[in-house]
Amino acid sequence: MENCCGLLTDQKEPVPLKSIEVQLEVKDHVAAVVSTLNYENKEDKPLEAVFVFPLPGDAAVCHFSAQIGETHIVAEVKEKQQVSWTLRCPL
Repeated sequence: MENCCGLLTDQKEPVPLKSIEVQLEVKDHVAAVVSTLNYENKEDKPLEAVFVFPLPGDAAVCHFSAQIGETHIVAEVKEKQQVSWTLRCPL
């Protein structure tokens, strides 16, 4: 079975997920969800990974950031038609 989501190495192997925290706020018909996923690199060297998080077609992303060691990365959010990016960074 092929891994489809989460933090995946170039070989599409999952990086171990240490913990997850989810905060949810619902107002009227809109849900705001904040997910914090904590991954651990158990390799002897840094690895390059891709974060894959499938969403339904009617979902919206208003913010995405990642903390890798001391480095904080904030993605630029674009309109759906313009979205074409992959977050790749060494762990």
